[in-house]
Amino acid sequence: MDRAQKLREIYSELRRELDPSISAKDVLRHAAALIDAFEESGIEVNYSNRGGQSGAAFFEWPLDRAFADGGWRVMAYQQETADELEYRERRDWYLHNLIANYRNIANSWTQQNSDLLELSESISPEENL
Repeated sequence: MDRAQKLREIYSELRRELDPSISAKDVLRHAAALIDAFEESGIEVNYSNRGGQSGAAFFEWPLDRAFADGGWRVMAYQQETADELEYRERRDWYLHNLIANYRNIANSWTQQNSDLLELSESISPEENL
């Protein structure tokens, strides 16, 4: 469908739905603005996280194209994103617990060996020579 056909269809729909007091010129201007807002600009985005889909990352696709297959692509993308987030959350939880356990072990070792630490602090480096 070319721009003139789109403009006629959007204009007639807006004319039916909007208040009759709005001028035809304003309705036509709004119809053209809607077309401009939803048409692809032709500017290629040079990165992609989904590989080769017109150069744009999947989350930048227009909704009509993303849902063209009934929403399967969107659900797959959502699942992939959820899996990545779950992996990151588990990794962060593991690292947090690892650091907390290390801190607990270091604190308990320090408490158990406080007399050795005091002794080592009381010895000056010159005495070790």
